[in-house]
Amino acid sequence: MIIGVLFLFLENAVFAQQTAQVWFEPGEMDLALGAEGVLEVHVRDVQQLAGIELHIAFDPNVLTVVDADPGREGVQIQNGGFLTPEFVIRNEVLIEEGTLTYSVACGSPLEENVVSGAGVLAKIPFRAVSDGKTLVEMQSVLLANKSGEQIPVEEEVRPAVVNVGRPGSYPEVWVVIGLVAVLVVAGLVVVLWRAVRDAA
Repeated sequence: MIIGVLFLFLENAVFAQQTAQVWFEPGEMDLALGAEGVLEVHVRDVQQLAGIELHIAFDPNVLTVVDADPGREGVQIQNGGFLTPEFVIRNEVLIEEGTLTYSVACGSPLEENVVSGAGVLAKIPFRAVSDGKTLVEMQSVLLANKSGEQIPVEEEVRPAVVNVGRPGSYPEVWVVIGLVAVLVVAGLVVVLWRAVRDAA
C-alpha cells in the first residue's frame, strides 16, 4: 500500500514538472527589402497555462515591428490565440532598442481560459528595412500556471534567422534569370542560322 501511494506521488510530481518547449516558427524566414512577414512564438507540452512573459530582441537596423494595434499608443505585437488573457500586463516594442516585451495573464476566476497542450503564444509582424542576415532571439521566457507557479521550460530557445535582400537578389532568382538569358541567346542563334541558310 505504501509503495503504491509513493509511486502515485512520484508519478504526479513528474507530471507536474513536465517541461514545456518554446520555439519560433518559421525557424528561418526570407524577406525582400520592404516586405513583411510574421514570426510566431509556439509552445507545446504545457500544462495549465495561465500567464506568459516574453522578452525578445531583434536588430532594428534590419527589421522593424509593424504595429498590431494602431489605435493604441506605442507599438504592440499580436496575441497568438492559444491563451485568451484577461490582463495585458505589458505589450511594448522599443523599435530603436530592438526589444519587445509581451506579458499577459488570465484572472483567477477565469479558469476556463487556462489551457494545456500546444499552440501559438504570440505573433510578431516584422518589416524588412535593410539588407542583411539577422537573428531574432528569445532573451527570456516565463510561463505560469493558474496558481502563479512557474512552469518549467526548456532552457534553449533557438533564435529565428531572417534573411533580407532586395527583390531578385536571392540565388534562385539569378538561376532563373540565367536560364532565360541562355534560352534567348539560343533562340537568336537559331534565327540567325536560318537567315544565313535561306540567303544561301
